Amino acid sequence: MATRNQQTQPSGELHPALIELGRSARHSRPLLFFGLASLAIVAIASPVSSHVYVARNMLAGAYPPYPGSGWLGEAYLSLPEKAVDNLLSVEPYVRDLEPDFTFRTTWIDFPAGPKDSVPDSDLSTIGDFLNDYVTDVSDPSKLDEPMSHFFLRFTGYVKVRLSDETRIRDFIGLPVWVDFANMGYDGYRAGTPPLPGVGGLSATYYRVPDVNLNDNPWTHFGPNMEVLGLYPIEVTYFNRYDPNGELAAPLAGIELYGFHAESDKFWPAGQQMFHEVFGFGRLVPPSVIYQAEDVQPLRGGDFDGDTDLDLLDYQWLQICGDPTFIFLPAGCDVYDLDATQSIDASERAAFLNAFDGPVMPREAGGP
Repeated sequence: MATRNQQTQPSGELHPALIELGRSARHSRPLLFFGLASLAIVAIASPVSSHVYVARNMLAGAYPPYPGSGWLGEAYLSLPEKAVDNLLSVEPYVRDLEPDFTFRTTWIDFPAGPKDSVPDSDLSTIGDFLNDYVTDVSDPSKLDEPMSHFFLRFTGYVKVRLSDETRIRDFIGLPVWVDFANMGYDGYRAGTPPLPGVGGLSATYYRVPDVNLNDNPWTHFGPNMEVLGLYPIEVTYFNRYDPNGELAAPLAGIELYGFHAESDKFWPAGQQMFHEVFGFGRLVPPSVIYQAEDVQPLRGGDFDGDTDLDLLDYQWLQICGDPTFIFLPAGCDVYDLDATQSIDASERAAFLNAFDGPVMPREAGGP
């Protein structure tokens, strides 16, 4: 069974005038359980639950100057009847199990193509469901396994940026915005798990234990993040195999949507999501999903979490340094190197001494 190697974020060389605000986030064994958000416990009987806030201590680090490559997937096949009542019974069941196989995928869009579902009766093997986008399969023979009750987990780190960088002088509240939506059948969840090797809180953006209870395979929810950078993200999907419709769950399908201009995949459920700046929702592209080896250390003064100190960070330094603030707005603490809830002349000088301009982009996997 292929396993994931332990990797530690690179420490990086930081300007001595700045305090490193990052912490090492280790990528260890597979994330086997996504708990309920500790700040918003919802009764299990509720068909849908969500969490509105993702704290800054869930931030893994900064994002690199190259696009992400997509998701790491895990598949658990042939789940027994005792475990498959709904998503909430499957998740703890697989908690201590090794996946039957792992894979990489650029998109969460299964089955692939302009459709949101496929009848279970049309699926003979798990490979029929996991088609076009799957690569690096740890055990390709598993794709020929007969269809059964199965569970999928997708993990990565999602890039969180300003919702509209042309409005950087607008009111500072929560300075970032990110929005996700799922079309799925049976049960699914999306959220931020505890940092690998660090632990801590988790946050569920939305959770649908059983679409048959919810009577709607579509859920749309936008969590709030305080600080820009990379956050761990996990999407889970349970398929209750029901080719004859005896369990009233005869369909399979899972797709993850967001608002990203670099994605050209709108179909089909994304037409239900619309944003005044970004237009219709699209499938979340691989360019905004990174893996552990891509996570960079956080730097003091790096407001937008992209590893450099450039003019955008300098503009936010001017905004955050408003002396009328009693408490610094969310995200501005990247300039507050002595944790005094203010930005003074020495911290401004430290920023200017470390100013290095934008890092030139490179291709993923390049030097």
